[in-house]
Amino acid sequence: MKIFKYFLITLLSLTTLFSFSQEVAPVTFRLDLNDVLDDIPNSDSAQVFIQTNVANWVDIPMIDIGGNGIYRKNINITHPTGQDIDVFYRFKVTSFGANGLPYTLWEGGTNADTNCLFDPNDYGLTGGAVRDVLVPQELIANGTYVNPSGEFKLTHCFNVCGNAPCPPTPCNGFLNDSTWQMCWGDQAVIVFEWFTDPQDNGCDVSAVKYGNADGAGPFTYPGIWPSANGYNNFTVHAGNGQMPPNWNVPHYLVLQYTSGLISDTIWHTPISLYSWMHRSESNIL
Repeated sequence: MKIFKYFLITLLSLTTLFSFSQEVAPVTFRLDLNDVLDDIPNSDSAQVFIQTNVANWVDIPMIDIGGNGIYRKNINITHPTGQDIDVFYRFKVTSFGANGLPYTLWEGGTNADTNCLFDPNDYGLTGGAVRDVLVPQELIANGTYVNPSGEFKLTHCFNVCGNAPCPPTPCNGFLNDSTWQMCWGDQAVIVFEWFTDPQDNGCDVSAVKYGNADGAGPFTYPGIWPSANGYNNFTVHAGNGQMPPNWNVPHYLVLQYTSGLISDTIWHTPISLYSWMHRSESNIL
């Protein structure tokens, strides 16, 4: 009888242990606000929160660690070993309007992608739309596991489905361009200039490509030329006329934007040093 009781207790203990065996999936939720920052009053002091059913829908602060408009928060999600659970969550942005009154922004509305953003009323909530992720299987399937940190990263652009940051702002190109020439010793130097809208942050330049119509180049020069400057330039030696490239050969510059797109071509045909110096002297006289 004692043996039977011991066996029964042991069996119940093992069954209980098996039934309640759990694992933890560390998930870093990331929200990219770059597409809507201009619409948020006092965005530099705005606060961003995530709410989720695994934390009773309370406000959990998110932080923009890199200062790049992407807010993040790591949440440890417990799930039964070998099983998946649905995790429902939504994002909330708060600030103060110009009138000093509280301002709240939720995902949802006419601009929301309803393929992944669901009616909060279906979850007994009001306010912002709700997202859903299957943990951990969906995170494993979409390749968000990160080694060696051992976490999953889930990134959303505001009101957009998918697991990726907001796409770069399309660049409308430079507003105007100009070129001119000067002498450095026996070398002709071309100055390529371009003007951009300081508000068009999609037009930041990460490299320029320089060459000439005779087939020299293009030579790539990496760098950072922010569109916020409004004015940028690139200066390059064009030779002394005794070697390729020769005078009357057009030279060009192409801008490569951070999005990977390229600009229209800026052209300049240098003049000989003698002609340039003679013209300069004539202007002085």
